[in-house]
Amino acid sequence: MVSFEVTITGRDMFDYNVYHNYRHFQGILSLLLGLVMLVLCAASFGTGANVTYILVTGFFGLYFTIFTPLRIYLKSYQTVKLTPSFRKPIRYSVSEEELVIEQDGQMVKIAMEEIIKAVDTGKSIVLYVSSVRAYIFPKRDVGEKIPALVEVIKKSKIRKVKL
Repeated sequence: MVSFEVTITGRDMFDYNVYHNYRHFQGILSLLLGLVMLVLCAASFGTGANVTYILVTGFFGLYFTIFTPLRIYLKSYQTVKLTPSFRKPIRYSVSEEELVIEQDGQMVKIAMEEIIKAVDTGKSIVLYVSSVRAYIFPKRDVGEKIPALVEVIKKSKIRKVKL
């Protein structure tokens, strides 16, 4: 069993949301669409193209490449700020059989069979219970226990492990 305490910050939530958004078809497509629009906008300068065309392609290019990540950033920080459970440290204990979550004297146990996926985002290890519900373990909080945590997760009954 590996035990550790984490405090979720806006940066942790942003890392999770960017990973979650840009690892799916829709996120990748929106980024590619934004890049194509920026290229079309840049290529239309000096060709006598319609000003409306330049403005529309420029707007959509900026929307998908700049404004969407900025929106994710602001939403991540707002989520952490407005969610009371993120303001206090959360204690996790991970074994091959279960994930135990403790905060404010309350405890929840989740069988590892219920966890559908474990991934490494680069800055965190994330355990997905559903496509939209996950537990985030920032690597800075897990510290030197990361190898032990990864080993326990790999030996568990989680269906998909990408660590």
